[in-house]
Amino acid sequence: MAAKGSQERIKEPERHAAVRRGTPESPPAGVISRWRTYRSVPAALVLLLLGILAAGCKYTAAPADLLQKPPISSEKQRLVQAVSDLLPEYSKLALPLREQKSEAIRLVDIDHDGSDEAVVSYFNEYNAPELMVLSRKNGSWKQWALIEQPLARQLDLLQIADLNNDGTMELIVGWSGNGSFDSPNILSLYTFEQKPKLNEEGKPVLAAAESMPYIYADLGDVNGDGSKELAVITSSGSSEQADMPDYFLTLYRWNGYHLADVQQIQLPSDVNQYDRLLMGKVSARKNGIIVEASIGAHSSYTIMFAWDNGKLKKVPADDPYEEPSWAPVQNGDVNGDGILELAELVQPPDSDDVPYVGMMWITRWNQWDGDKGFRRIMEEYSNYGYSFRFAFPESWYGHYTIGSPAGSPKYSVAEFDYWNEKGGVRAELATLYVVPQQQWDEYQAEMKDAGRPLNILMTASGLVYAVHLADGAPESLPSGNKKSFESMLLTTEQAKGCLSLIQDN
Repeated sequence: MAAKGSQERIKEPERHAAVRRGTPESPPAGVISRWRTYRSVPAALVLLLLGILAAGCKYTAAPADLLQKPPISSEKQRLVQAVSDLLPEYSKLALPLREQKSEAIRLVDIDHDGSDEAVVSYFNEYNAPELMVLSRKNGSWKQWALIEQPLARQLDLLQIADLNNDGTMELIVGWSGNGSFDSPNILSLYTFEQKPKLNEEGKPVLAAAESMPYIYADLGDVNGDGSKELAVITSSGSSEQADMPDYFLTLYRWNGYHLADVQQIQLPSDVNQYDRLLMGKVSARKNGIIVEASIGAHSSYTIMFAWDNGKLKKVPADDPYEEPSWAPVQNGDVNGDGILELAELVQPPDSDDVPYVGMMWITRWNQWDGDKGFRRIMEEYSNYGYSFRFAFPESWYGHYTIGSPAGSPKYSVAEFDYWNEKGGVRAELATLYVVPQQQWDEYQAEMKDAGRPLNILMTASGLVYAVHLADGAPESLPSGNKKSFESMLLTTEQAKGCLSLIQDN
């Protein structure tokens, strides 16, 4: 779809900055791969899993959490049976690659008549992604429409929203070709005001109202009017066609008939790929979009746009995120205030001799003030392998460092140390451990005997998150540092308040 709105070009990121930092050859485990994890469910487990989904549970729950089947209402039981009957043989329920709600079955009132319809995502007998829409008639669930894209290999995105406030939902589907040259990524918009038509097999198929190739897309309220716009990242070519394709960010608005383009911005082309975009409030008073790209061996690049006087504008050019980040980052609303923050990776003090592959980054979260500055919201250590973050107390700022625990004992994850840069003094404040729950009692006793007692901070998904805390300044610590060290000591309750789980995006 040709863009007709205003267009501007954003300057190229400085690739030499990533090269200058000497980035090695493999990214940190768990940072990127977890975003692309695909999950599907065999059809033989339909009844059990639909019961779980109907009760509001997630696929991502630990096996121990799923042993007891939750009770479901008779109405949901009828839906379970209908889905089981209507799914093609050898099919399997599936979640989109980018899933905010871990649901293969979504109940939503599509036409605002007070009765929910069901949208089911699955792989058919040919391992192609499809959607099935069920409606309820005379108390029974019936198939209303089949939604398909024959060239697709995976389901990337699925969002349902009333884009023009006319009382009828629209469906945005991202069909992924999984990197195949003959199966491009296709973004399709379906309106439920259209009626499905029977195909050659006699199945009611709902055709797309709009379709376009895309790299990444999302819905959000950019201009603050309460309606959602569609933001799409596209390219002018592919790696097979051009060494360096042009990339574009286009903002669309659905007017009930077609996608009207509001604005198009040319993005820097000196990147590997654009991986993600976020839409929402970028300051207390302004909405906008954050775009993330990979660059170099495994660095990343972030651009923030704000809606100002009827168009998207890049935040001030002198913002600290103009240079690529040392490693991949995930920006987002870290403190739950409804405003998107930018993540800045900071190398810990006293870590110059640590190889990149073993570096444990400090993540500094910064919030735009809506003008020309950023203020620090939080500093934390994030571990995506074990899905947790530890937010450091403000009293620690400028006086701590992090690293791998000395000797790398079993189940140890990270050590947080007091740090005095002037004297080069370093001493352990706390060490985090993640222990399988079945091994906890034995390991806790072992650590107690070794003189390093552990305190439980949290138990989740079959894992015990624990900490060993310093209870006083070590004798070897120079006397001039003891008062500062002791002021940074944590209680178990304080440490519990610092630890939280990272939720799936």
